[in-house]
Amino acid sequence: MRRVVAGMSCTSSETISTRVTTTVVLSPSKKRRVTPRTADQRTVPEENDSSTYPTHAEIWKWCLKPEATALCFVRDVFAMCVNKDKGVVYYMLGHIPCRTVHIVGVVVGVSVFEARGIYQVDDGTGVIDCILPHPDVPKSKKLAKKPKELGQHDRPDVEDNDPLPDPVANVGQLVRVIGRIRPKWNTKVLHCDQIGHCGSMNDEVDHWRRVIKLHKESYSSLEPFVIPTSAPAPIPAPVAGTSLPSNKSVPPETPVKKRVSHEPQTPLSFIPPTTPSTASTSAAASSPTKSNFGSTSPPRLRHPSRLHSRDLTPNTFRIYVKHYMDFAPLKDSGTHHNSDSDTDSVSYALNRTPATPTKSMRTRAQTYGFMDELTPRASKTATHPVPDPSLDSSSTPRATRYSDDNSRVGTTSASASTFGFTLSYLRRVPELSELAFRVVKAEARRREKEARKSQTQPQAMTRATQGKSKETVMSKEGLAPKMKRLFVWAILKLFEEGSIILWDGPVRPISTFYGPGREAKKDDRDDAGELSDPREDEEAYIPLTPAYLAHHVEDAIEAIMFGPQSSPRGVSVQKRVRCPGPTKDDITRYLRKLDGRWDRVGAWAVQDALEWLKGEGKAWCFSGEGGGRWELCL
Repeated sequence: MRRVVAGMSCTSSETISTRVTTTVVLSPSKKRRVTPRTADQRTVPEENDSSTYPTHAEIWKWCLKPEATALCFVRDVFAMCVNKDKGVVYYMLGHIPCRTVHIVGVVVGVSVFEARGIYQVDDGTGVIDCILPHPDVPKSKKLAKKPKELGQHDRPDVEDNDPLPDPVANVGQLVRVIGRIRPKWNTKVLHCDQIGHCGSMNDEVDHWRRVIKLHKESYSSLEPFVIPTSAPAPIPAPVAGTSLPSNKSVPPETPVKKRVSHEPQTPLSFIPPTTPSTASTSAAASSPTKSNFGSTSPPRLRHPSRLHSRDLTPNTFRIYVKHYMDFAPLKDSGTHHNSDSDTDSVSYALNRTPATPTKSMRTRAQTYGFMDELTPRASKTATHPVPDPSLDSSSTPRATRYSDDNSRVGTTSASASTFGFTLSYLRRVPELSELAFRVVKAEARRREKEARKSQTQPQAMTRATQGKSKETVMSKEGLAPKMKRLFVWAILKLFEEGSIILWDGPVRPISTFYGPGREAKKDDRDDAGELSDPREDEEAYIPLTPAYLAHHVEDAIEAIMFGPQSSPRGVSVQKRVRCPGPTKDDITRYLRKLDGRWDRVGAWAVQDALEWLKGEGKAWCFSGEGGGRWELCL
């Protein structure tokens, strides 16, 4: 019995050990079946996540392409949400990302600056500022010359300031704008790539239809955005030359070349290009500084409010005073030049403060045929203007753009309508008064800066300089006496160099009030003081123009050739011969002996008067001896 039990126990123990071994062997085979199935199930969602949705970097790269330009309204631009992720910035129009938009609207405001122009565009849903930089103009290779001191009889040079380019669009014109969205303060603006004129008023309606359709089909879709593989339909390019004064146009890729064109033109037809991709460029878009304005328009100077601090010098003020006296109107009433063309020189000339130009309204009226709806205006090219020798004493004296024939008097009949300039009159011109104020302030700042600089040097070397500078800084003298001294200095300089002469005829009346432009700026310079009443015996001056001097030169030639001094004594009448024609130096000496007001007149002024007589067919140069001898024409 013991053996059996023992044998049974051994058998049972062997059986148990066999079962355990079998269980251990079967477990790895089950793991091999489960592992490949799990791996296959995991690869499916990973492929869907990486291939369906683009990343922020991919969306930003697509927004840089031209086909990503979104047609929209102005209100859509303001309603767009910005998306910023790791330096990647773009905007969402519904579920469509974009950075560049295309709008169509009417220009309601224009502001032209030195480096850019700002155009306010209204499409009916809102108004947005569109910033367009000016095109780069090739600079001249000539080196800048240092300012030289003018001699007693040297001709003054007009300051060479580059004028601001004309705006590419005026108020009331329908334009297409393509630009990038940029935040500014609490709003958004467009940095434009293109601003072009529309060919028809129906372009705005077509743009509205296309945007409304895109809102229904694309912008308001709930499906996630996918970068399109096919390019969208091209955006219609702005039509060139449809609402411009010029009849010619150039391809969009060559507007910069037209800026250096040498075709003759008037300043009114100058329309600069916008950017290298703009198509609205005139074929005659040359620089106004290179145009021939000798007989049609005066040289245009920068407005006093736009001058840099480095240009605010007494010499600059002298140039502006001479410019005003040369081209001031014969009468101060605005009856002659109240047409739309007065605003053409608004950014360059001395005559007006910066304002929004609106000169193209009559051009658009002629194009689209609604001239009858405009207010009737006096024609600028009237053949028989009504003379009015009396002046309006209630108006503020201002300079306007007149041609040489209207502003310069050269005959006896014209000299009857010449009116002299007094010191009191010039001090009441708003532009000149503003420039004098700025020049005086600039000179005070320069002296104060020199005083501070001198205080940093050793005291032994700068003791005298510091005493003078402290007196200047601590001076409590008002600005009015300094401004008056500046006017007096400018008039004396002009008189000494022969640019102006004394005048004993009628003078320009002084207005009894300053006008709205003067009152608006009066609060900014209360320390300038009030102007005193003019004296009755105040001296008057007129500019010495070639047309005015030509009449006296003509009399001088006749007196030199046929006067008593031309016949030598002791010679019979039969043997007397006519004296040869005088030279410019002979005429200059004769004029100085004749009247004291010609003492400062230089030979260069007499030469200009002779050239003017030659152009009018009244004199001719028959010999080159002695610099040229002149005779009167029969």
